[in-house]
Amino acid sequence: MNMFQADISAQQISRLIDEEKPKLLNFISRKIKDTSYSEDIYQEALERTVKRSMQGFQPADPVSYIYKVVINVINDYYSQRSQETLELDSLCGDDEPPCQKPLPDHQAEAKQRLDMFLSCLKTLPAETSNILIMRKVHGLSNAEIGRRIGKSPKSVEKRINRAIRSIQEQIERGVPTASKNKWF
Repeated sequence: MNMFQADISAQQISRLIDEEKPKLLNFISRKIKDTSYSEDIYQEALERTVKRSMQGFQPADPVSYIYKVVINVINDYYSQRSQETLELDSLCGDDEPPCQKPLPDHQAEAKQRLDMFLSCLKTLPAETSNILIMRKVHGLSNAEIGRRIGKSPKSVEKRINRAIRSIQEQIERGVPTASKNKWF
């Protein structure tokens, strides 16, 4: 097989995978706990599949093959996270397992930070706080949020960045205040 044929195959596979993207991202989010990595896992699987097809490999069923690649990338993700945990445990030096429950002072600090964040979130316009929640809590992409609210992905990104900056500034001041920024 010559290189030109491999490029065409890689392009066809890439196009097929792009059509399958929403289903793949949904599949990935069901398999991992931290959905913020879904897009990264998708991109890594796409890259591996296209690279393999450029080397001359042509799967009989590209869609099934990409799902197998996605599963391998997810396994690599969990393997890496497990390795990081093992390294952290070895740094502790104790043979006893670490306490799973945070210390009371850490719990109190975390509650204060959460309360402060929620107070700051309430100072934002309703649509902006909903956008921030869709992005950071539900893990939706800017494009998905844009489709839901009728805005461009770039507009969604700008609102998220402004909202985060506003919340950070309010937290640094220590007291959330009514927002004076125009969000539109």
